[in-house]
Amino acid sequence: MNSILVNQLLTNDANVRKRIWNDHQIHISSLGFCKHAYMTSDNIGVLQKSSIFSEAAFYLQNPSSLLPIVALDPKPDEMILDIAAAPGGKTFHIACSMKNTGKLVANDLSRLRVSKMKNLLGKYGVK
Repeated sequence: MNSILVNQLLTNDANVRKRIWNDHQIHISSLGFCKHAYMTSDNIGVLQKSSIFSEAAFYLQNPSSLLPIVALDPKPDEMILDIAAAPGGKTFHIACSMKNTGKLVANDLSRLRVSKMKNLLGKYGVK
């Protein structure tokens, strides 16, 4: 099972749900414990190759990876330090929850992983 986290920095839930259905006839259902997150049990390969995915409208991630951010419950204008942050999925989730406000510092021990994370976060509109 995989989850889709809608990129609230670039789009909205309704747009993503509509495009996934219209373009691929893939049903996604809400994950009750996490706002803007949806579950799909199949067709991940199709979604990874889709134009809406390449536009960074959503991030694919294991549902269990959403739990730490749900527990943290980040709010706009907070200051948050994310260590061991690469590859960046949880950092992206924090930035969405904070609406790209406040101060979010993300780092990792590996320079290569930090470089990849910077690219991912830039693509997803994280400032």
